Amino acid sequence: MSLTRSGAEWKVGTNSLYFGTTLTNGNVLFLGVQTNFGGDKELIGQAVSPAGVPVGSSFVLQSIGTGEIAGPVATPLANGRFAIAWQRLIRGPDNNSTSDDIAVLETGIFNSDGSVYKAPVQVGSSNAHDPMITSLANGGYALSYDDGGTRSIAFDRSGTPGAVATISPAQTYAPAGLRGGGYVTVVTGLAASGSETEIKAYLRHPNGTMTETLIKKLPGNDIYPGAQVVGLTDGNFVVAWRVANADGSQAIKAQVVSSQGTLIGT
Repeated sequence: MSLTRSGAEWKVGTNSLYFGTTLTNGNVLFLGVQTNFGGDKELIGQAVSPAGVPVGSSFVLQSIGTGEIAGPVATPLANGRFAIAWQRLIRGPDNNSTSDDIAVLETGIFNSDGSVYKAPVQVGSSNAHDPMITSLANGGYALSYDDGGTRSIAFDRSGTPGAVATISPAQTYAPAGLRGGGYVTVVTGLAASGSETEIKAYLRHPNGTMTETLIKKLPGNDIYPGAQVVGLTDGNFVVAWRVANADGSQAIKAQVVSSQGTLIGT
């Protein structure tokens, strides 16, 4: 496969920049963090057309007077809105140490123009961090995050949270919404033996029940095979990961899994 460049490069902004998501209207949402003239930290957004033309001006999504904003992630919602999750880092009194810092995980839904629909909503404890986000077929969205292990939570289209699911003590994860209305979180971690790496899928069905599926056991204790997941149009999903071969080369392998958590093929 080859890629062909289309159009010229274009400048989005001069702030700390994150790619957000592609919105349902085809525009691309970029997220950034900046410090305003008063010293407050601001999470900003900028919509850009597929041709690279800014759509309107940038907009402030959240502003905080103390601490830092880090790691924002976004996903489009079916009603034209979008959901974002971010970490708000609150520094402790000891400036020479990070042991007394607090990481607050927040999320919310925003209208297409950047105005708040429902935000912010705190998720998890004061140690929750590293959110990953996915949209759901019912118009809501789901988060997977680290809070002493992998946890997940779903929000309906109005931004009302459901129950938190404690998934796994492992801390490497990736979520994906499924066409049937549920979502899956793929987790990578050490097996009980301590000498193997396990890739597992935790399928949360629309009724709230959970199905756990062992996708693959890999030799060795490398817990970073980069397992990723994407939902398919038929309601199933596919998990892909990296493997290291004996000759030093690397390969990508994948496994299709049914909407009920059953492996399809080998």
